[in-house]
Amino acid sequence: MCSSDLSTGSLAYGYALTPSWRATASNATAFRVPTLYQRFSSYGSSALTAETSNNQELGLRWLSGPHRASLVAYQNEIRNLIDFVSVANNCASPDGCYANVGHARLSGITLAGGTQWGLVHVSASMDWMDPRNLDTQKQLARRPHQQATVSAHTMVRGWQMGAEIQSAGERYDDASNTSRLAPYTLIHLSASHALDRDWQMRFKVNNLTNQDYTLAKGYATPGRSFFLILTWTPQR
Repeated sequence: MCSSDLSTGSLAYGYALTPSWRATASNATAFRVPTLYQRFSSYGSSALTAETSNNQELGLRWLSGPHRASLVAYQNEIRNLIDFVSVANNCASPDGCYANVGHARLSGITLAGGTQWGLVHVSASMDWMDPRNLDTQKQLARRPHQQATVSAHTMVRGWQMGAEIQSAGERYDDASNTSRLAPYTLIHLSASHALDRDWQMRFKVNNLTNQDYTLAKGYATPGRSFFLILTWTPQR
C-alpha cells in the first residue's frame, strides 16, 4: 500500500563567484510509488511501498563562451528503495522479484563538459558512484560504479551528423552480489536532414560494433540495428 501523505520539497542556492564560475547547493526530498508491473507482474510484489529519499548536492560550474564544465557531488539517502532482488528474498519467481530495500544510499561525483571544436560540438560526462544497500553493505543490483557518455555532432551540407559512445562498468545482477554483469561500451551513429519545412528524414545505427552485452541476465539485448525514420511536423 502507498501512503497518501507523501510530500516533497526542495531548497537550492547558487552564487556567482566570478562571471565564469558559479557554485550551487541544494537539498530536496522526493518519493516514487511502485508501478503496476512492479506490484502485480510475475516479478512483482503487492506488498511494495513507496520509496522516499533525501537528496543533497554540491556543484561547481564554469562557462566561457562555447566552453563549459561542471563538477557535482551528490548523496541520496533512500528509504524503501524499489529494487530488483534475488530469490534469496523469498520471491515468487525463480528469477527474482521487486522488493523494498530498507535503507540505501547513492553517492558519487559527476564530471561533465562540452566545447565547440571547429564545426564540431563535443560533450562528455563521467560518473563515479557508490550504489549501496546500507542494510547489507552490498552493491545495489544492476548499478555500476562507473559510467560515461561522449557525444559529438556537426552539420555537413545540410545534414546533422552525430555520434555517441556509452560505457558502463561492471555490476551485479542480484542483491547478494554473486552474479556479475560484464562492462560494455556501445557506439551509436545518426544523421538527419530536413526534406522541407514539414518533413525530416533520420538515419540511425545503434550498437555499431555489434557489442554483445547484458543489462539483466535472461533478457536479450539488440545487436547492430539500423533505423530509417520519417517525421512529419506541420508548421503553421
